[in-house]
Amino acid sequence: MNISQSLTFTNDIPPVQSVSVGPNRPVWSNPTFQDAVHITAIHSGSVVPAEFKTDSRLPEVEAAYRREKDWGADLVANAVAKYLGLPEYHRVNIARVLMDFGRFPGATSPTANHMERYALSGVFSRRLDRLGQRQVLETCYDPISNYIEELIWPRPEQNRARQILAVSIHTYDSHNPTPPHTERPHISLIHTPIGYNRDKRMPFHVFDPIFPANFGESTADPKLISRLALTMSTLTRESYPSALRETPGFRLRLGFNHPYELPDGSLEVRSQVWSFFRWLRQDFEASSNGANTIDKPEYQHIWNMLTDTNLRDSGTVALRSFIHMFRRSVDGPVPGSINTTFRDVLAAYEHIEWYASSHQVIDRYRHDPHRFSTLVIEVRKDLVWRHEGGLPINDDTGAIEENIDFIGAALASGIAAYIDDDARSNQHWDGVH
Repeated sequence: MNISQSLTFTNDIPPVQSVSVGPNRPVWSNPTFQDAVHITAIHSGSVVPAEFKTDSRLPEVEAAYRREKDWGADLVANAVAKYLGLPEYHRVNIARVLMDFGRFPGATSPTANHMERYALSGVFSRRLDRLGQRQVLETCYDPISNYIEELIWPRPEQNRARQILAVSIHTYDSHNPTPPHTERPHISLIHTPIGYNRDKRMPFHVFDPIFPANFGESTADPKLISRLALTMSTLTRESYPSALRETPGFRLRLGFNHPYELPDGSLEVRSQVWSFFRWLRQDFEASSNGANTIDKPEYQHIWNMLTDTNLRDSGTVALRSFIHMFRRSVDGPVPGSINTTFRDVLAAYEHIEWYASSHQVIDRYRHDPHRFSTLVIEVRKDLVWRHEGGLPINDDTGAIEENIDFIGAALASGIAAYIDDDARSNQHWDGVH
């Protein structure tokens, strides 16, 4: 399905979809990664459901759309997938001017800076009432969340591989917005949560503290980051497309976690924590410690709480409050249960907490060759999209196809080299018992 790059108000396009690229012919040979790699573009959507259109505010919305959209990111994602031999990439169609799936759900404050935003944009946070804001989350955010969860860790009946690597393609402005407006790297590899960089641990009371604090250092295998940096930095001038090759002094410049780190509510951070708890449940229930807990409702409540990394379930808030904030419990069962009490759920939590504190369990996950790794790649907008008057051209003619193809092929080459050469060292690590 070809979707216009211009802002479109319609109910005929799904919030998220797979976009066909070509035959499934992976360019790597490492069997561990068979059907376990996917590419996403979550900020290049152009769709706002028709019910949220207001003619009187249309100029404001269109101006914000032009600023907020990751112009060309979906086309770079398409190129990366093509050169990796993947059959598809995955695109969020909802325009970022309405909702950003890369943030925690909620409305953005008028005074929020870039890293403090919530999923509902500033424009629509101001113009939608509570009912409208809830409608956006229920009709856009939640379907995308369900899609991504089933993509990363499919249900058994789906007969698809659990994912090992996700690469999310974004584009950003050429210069930083504040004085002295320094020039940004042409490509930046982003993998460290801002909360971890700030606090040297995962942010307290955002994700459950059972998640090992030092796993927040990076959402991606460091070998992948190094391989991509080496690949992109050693491209010869002769390999550049003509427009770049003929620019005096031009050479691709890479950055790392610049000009910003991952927001705590980013898809990459949320999915890292979520995939750990999915793995922990599987490991726990396969052990002698957890085998008899599979059908016990108090354990199901805890797993629901631990994997609610989108913070969308009001029922899990009550459990977090009781367990971590020591708030008084109401009489009767926990929300969503008939007979299970808060004390039952606390005992289940402490059982899982004890199991997860084992060094053997942590080491098994740390060195698991199927451990989920996710990386954001930012590409400068001016490399892949034409501009007029300092702003991206607001239609399909803006794409700089030669550069998009070149960058996509080079990124794919680095990813494939990581899979075939570097990632093999993750297999049969002899320090795990």
